Amino acid sequence: MTVDRVDIMIKKEGAFREWDNKEAFMAFREEMLRLYDELTEDEQYDVDETMIMEHISMIYHCYVGDED
Repeated sequence: MTVDRVDIMIKKEGAFREWDNKEAFMAFREEMLRLYDELTEDEQYDVDETMIMEHISMIYHCYVGDED
């Protein structure tokens, strides 16, 4: 069986602890977006069900809001 890429993303999100460090978060966000883009449509659906990408988007918008 292949490595479950969805589980990898879930574990990465759960292990990330530097939400308040903009530079670390932006690097993490870039990695997660890359991983998401590499998923199949079905895998993306599974990730969407976990709300991981929505959480990352919410944090990103907090940082973007600070720049205004």
